[in-house]
Amino acid sequence: MTTKRSSLPAPSSKVSAELRPFFSALTEIIETGEGNRGNGLDKKLTYRDLLESGAFTLRPGWKPGGNGGLVPSPGVPDRAIPPAPVGFQGVGVFGMNTLTWDNPYKLYRNHSLTNIYRSETDNFGQATLISRATGMMYSDPVRGDAVDPNDPKKGKVYFYWITWVSTSGIEGPPNSPAGTAVEAMLDIEYLLKLITSQTNQSELAKALAKAIDLDGLNKTIAMLDAAAQSARLLTSAERFLRDDENVQIRRQITDMRVQTGSDIKAAITQLQEVITSDQQAIAHQIDLMEASIGENSVDIVTERTARINLQEAATQALTGMSSRLETAESVLVQYSETFSNALQTQARNMESLVSRMDTTAAQYLSDQQTIATEFEATARAITSLQTNLNDQSAAIEQTLSTHSSALEGLSAQYTLRLDVNGLISGFGAYNNGTVADFAILANRFWVATPGANGPNYVNPFTIDGEKVYINTLLVREASIQQAQIGPISIGKLTANDGFTPVTTVGGQLRADAIDVANITIGFGQVYGQLVSSQIGAGGLPRFVIDPQAGIFMNGLVGGTRMVMTDQYQHWYDAAGGLRIEIGEMMV
Repeated sequence: MTTKRSSLPAPSSKVSAELRPFFSALTEIIETGEGNRGNGLDKKLTYRDLLESGAFTLRPGWKPGGNGGLVPSPGVPDRAIPPAPVGFQGVGVFGMNTLTWDNPYKLYRNHSLTNIYRSETDNFGQATLISRATGMMYSDPVRGDAVDPNDPKKGKVYFYWITWVSTSGIEGPPNSPAGTAVEAMLDIEYLLKLITSQTNQSELAKALAKAIDLDGLNKTIAMLDAAAQSARLLTSAERFLRDDENVQIRRQITDMRVQTGSDIKAAITQLQEVITSDQQAIAHQIDLMEASIGENSVDIVTERTARINLQEAATQALTGMSSRLETAESVLVQYSETFSNALQTQARNMESLVSRMDTTAAQYLSDQQTIATEFEATARAITSLQTNLNDQSAAIEQTLSTHSSALEGLSAQYTLRLDVNGLISGFGAYNNGTVADFAILANRFWVATPGANGPNYVNPFTIDGEKVYINTLLVREASIQQAQIGPISIGKLTANDGFTPVTTVGGQLRADAIDVANITIGFGQVYGQLVSSQIGAGGLPRFVIDPQAGIFMNGLVGGTRMVMTDQYQHWYDAAGGLRIEIGEMMV
């Protein structure tokens, strides 16, 4: 700073008395202006004082003696360190992870932007700066198939941090040393394909989709019919003898018959026999009742066998009933057996009912079985029904099974299948102690309310084809990838006209971008730039409101414009001339 005189010397004693009051007043005025006496607020400023204060600089090209040589200096940078961000949270949505945080403009004075960091591990030292945001929200794009390497049904987990940066470029600390974990939400189509593929490979899906074994059903019924036919022939238990020695047999046969004419006959026959040998013992009995008129006949046959040898023990019981009249026939066969040896033991009970007439047939088969070995056990019950008309068929099969194995663990399964000319439907349940499945195989599935059948009633839940219909739905949490939503309010409201839907959101609504045709704001705060979409003269926006720089308004043509900053306000005419200036000193 240049040294300058700030006071005047005392007047000479030779100065006349008349001039002394003048010099005294002049001295007071100068010394007061220099700040050497009086109130310091009365001190006068010079160009140099303003320049040396740093508040002003000389306009480039200004020459001494001209006006407007001083212009305000840029503001002194605020070097304050931003605080740690607060209110940071994140959530995975479809195609992105959405991050939000509290308003930094309300928490410190010189906020500029927010840095967003991301890492695949919870380690800020390994995090990468992925973006910067000026608002209070950021959406990080994430692939819809970014899956957890350990579970393909879970999205990949990312860890996020944010820091605040001041207008001076100073970065503050992260919101927390620990990252905020956000699981990416997988694409619904990907998940549907994945889950469908997994369920299609399940035991339950294979059991449901499998066609009912109609050939096997017919063979089983034929086998039972053959066993009954063999009993009608009074087949002896000697068939069980192989290379036995010292065979002892006692047999008793009773036969009671009556006949009228050549076609009408009735008979009751009984075979009883007991057999022993060096290897086994057998008790066997057959009872046969039959009556006939020509080709038409009825009969009832029972056969019971108890057999034991050095390796196994077994029992068998069979009851057969039949009636035949011209082309009509009905047959009932019941067969039961038990069997035990050193490796396994089992019991089985079967029952078949068959009715046939011309080209129609109806069949019923029930088959229950239990098997146990040293390492596993199985219980199974199968009930099948079938009807045929010409080449058309309809069948129902119900299967219940449980299985316990030292190697495979435990499992239980139930299926009910319907097969009409190859179209299979049904439902089933499966449980292996780890996974419990319930499946429905149908084109249409619905739930109805008992007793509710008024003219305005609709089913509360229906699946028709590949679409789901729900009348009223209460959901605590939902993830919807795409939606078409009718009038909502998030609470059902309408405008004053009574039909225009109004959508309301209680609390805050945050978005990356909002495009509206008309907006009414009760109170608003702008933290970034507010820019007109209309372009004025010179290709500049009609107006710009910038919280950091000021307000700028631009005319459509010519140089008409207005500039308002913290230091001055300028109004220019159409020719670009400065017409009004407020705030900037014109010296």
